[in-house]
Amino acid sequence: MKKERHSFRAAARGVLRCVEEERHMRFHTAAIPVVLLFSLFFSLSAVEYALLFLTFALVLASELFNSALERLVDAQIPFFSKNAAAVKDFAAGAVLVCAVFSVLVGAAIFWKPEKLAGIPAFFAAHPAAVAGVVGLLAVLALYVALAPSGLLRLWRKMFRRFGKSGRPTE
Repeated sequence: MKKERHSFRAAARGVLRCVEEERHMRFHTAAIPVVLLFSLFFSLSAVEYALLFLTFALVLASELFNSALERLVDAQIPFFSKNAAAVKDFAAGAVLVCAVFSVLVGAAIFWKPEKLAGIPAFFAAHPAAVAGVVGLLAVLALYVALAPSGLLRLWRKMFRRFGKSGRPTE
């Protein structure tokens, strides 16, 4: 049991490190809550949600493999090599294929014109929802740009200016 727990921790550490160090991984992980939020406008079946989650997993796993291969190639071949460049390009191409097909899966699931037409009306009737979505997108943009540790540093820096009273300190 101890060995399994250690293996699980190592795997989780690998995912978290990839999120921390790879901007594309953060972009892919940021897309997930946006898609799930968008899915609330549709009456998706369990099978459709399963397809979405499988698609998320495929894209994230391909990004993990790509990042691992890039690190391995860089560690083993510190100079320019056509073969090393080809390996890295192939791995990046695998991510691109998965990402493009994930968009096609999304289009197949979400292409329901009658539901799509109701989304602008919903936001017109609920301005607070617009503010919530804009806030979410802003936080996700910062997450992609800064990584979780950079976002945490920004958060601390912003709130370091405020004392316990919640007023700016001098």
